[in-house]
Amino acid sequence: MNSRLLSCFSLALLSSSLFLSTQSVAADNNEGIVVYNAQHENLVKSWVDGFTKETGIKVTLRNGDDSELGNQLVQEGSASPADVFLTENSPSMVLVDNANLFAPLDADTLKQVPAEYRPRTVAGSASRPAARYLCITRKN
Repeated sequence: MNSRLLSCFSLALLSSSLFLSTQSVAADNNEGIVVYNAQHENLVKSWVDGFTKETGIKVTLRNGDDSELGNQLVQEGSASPADVFLTENSPSMVLVDNANLFAPLDADTLKQVPAEYRPRTVAGSASRPAARYLCITRKN
């Protein structure tokens, strides 16, 4: 799969707008989406189950360490099968961002993040100092 990381939002948006936004990304992908997950597996599995139930979109989880998954994304580049990178590790986010694998958030998505939490650059968003990020890719 040739993909590029499209959007990155805080987990504060996960339960509502994120899943709705992901539907349009996955709509063209009959195989579902692939999530590189560096978060708590049980919690993410609950989100995934709810998302699949609500949307009908299959989610394949690849669980691992955030540094491992960040480095893997950089090595895979635009050929990565990952549609979503879920991490709380800022260095991993910087690593992937420095590889130019994140596209800017679109204005409508960014408006959903309170102004005080909007990033200086539009590649990521934090809900608090210990940020959790979810990033989405789209097939080209």
